[in-house]
Amino acid sequence: MRAWAKPQGHADIAPSRFERLERDGYFTIDAGWIIPALCCAVQVEGPILEPCAGRGHMVRELRALGFVVRGTDLFAYADSLVPDIKSGADVFNLKSLAGYRFIATNLPYREQAAILAHLLPITARDEVNVAVLARSEWSSAAARRALIHQNVRFAGEVRLTKRPEWVRPAIASPRHWFSWFVWSSEPRAPTQDTFLRFARPATGSHTR
Repeated sequence: MRAWAKPQGHADIAPSRFERLERDGYFTIDAGWIIPALCCAVQVEGPILEPCAGRGHMVRELRALGFVVRGTDLFAYADSLVPDIKSGADVFNLKSLAGYRFIATNLPYREQAAILAHLLPITARDEVNVAVLARSEWSSAAARRALIHQNVRFAGEVRLTKRPEWVRPAIASPRHWFSWFVWSSEPRAPTQDTFLRFARPATGSHTR
């Protein structure tokens, strides 16, 4: 069992009394339903980059749906679920997304805003769509103003209707609701509002 610790957290996110895993290693082990939830709510197109792929849960599920996906990560994991994740790839060194149509990822908790501040200007220039999995309350903070509230490419939110698990066996019931936050390759029209959609069963078709 993980150690009991002094509550930690950001001002806009409820703290936890459990120490976080080394390297923020909360892999998207529920990708089997989280990825279809995204694909049924928005039009996902390949090729796709997963720049913080971890062990490859999202890469595996996206490929199972027929997408061309490249997975990269800063670290190498011996128990990777797919054989070709490129390790040693620092997302902050990424300069171009030419050839990609989509980024789908679960970013490290502590670096979400910093990584997006780096990536979003590149995705806007190279006309790439972005979907990031994060806590549902993540978008509400004033600190995200430049990333979300004032960003004309922010398209909307797909809210998951059950809480993902992050470790197994589970230590406790999941505490947080999660959403996909989506940025479009095209800016919104001045009269167009961002969307709020709720995840539904996987019945839609997808673009590879």
